[in-house]
Amino acid sequence: MSNIMKLRKNIFAVYVVTVVVASMLVNILLKLNIDMNYLSIDIYEIISVHKSNMFDVFLYLFIERGKQLIVIYLLSKVINPNILQNIIIVLLMFCLGVFLTIQTFYYGFAGILILLASIFPQYFVYIFLVKYLCQRFNGEKYNKNKYVYYVNVMLLLLLGVVLEEIFLIFFLGDIQQYIVLRI
Repeated sequence: MSNIMKLRKNIFAVYVVTVVVASMLVNILLKLNIDMNYLSIDIYEIISVHKSNMFDVFLYLFIERGKQLIVIYLLSKVINPNILQNIIIVLLMFCLGVFLTIQTFYYGFAGILILLASIFPQYFVYIFLVKYLCQRFNGEKYNKNKYVYYVNVMLLLLLGVVLEEIFLIFFLGDIQQYIVLRI
């Protein structure tokens, strides 16, 4: 097995361990009777977004994700892009572990469905966008044309925002009627 394959296998193991550790920490906090319901995705918030104007939701998501992208862009100028990319993915995996545990605790299996539906497929686009952004500053193949690079970044950002809006408004808004809440 090549060194690159071993490294990728080790990085994947770090991602999995991060999710497990986050889940264990949340379980400990929940066993100590610390209320973490404020971190759960509330179905009533989904209903209010479902009834919102599509352009307002798009604009809100575009501004929020744009700010995050600007922070990543600036950090990639200071921190080694490979390290930054892995830090961001580890943070996302930690958040995934936290939110999966909280959603399961408060809403059961329906909470897992809500969480997975709220992050897929747009977060695949966002993770690819982070990788694309970091590869640019790592001197890899995206260094050729700045204009094409920035257009691609904007197109990926728009694709992620549109996917997030579609799933938030249509899919999550429609499945809320089938979810039985444990309150």
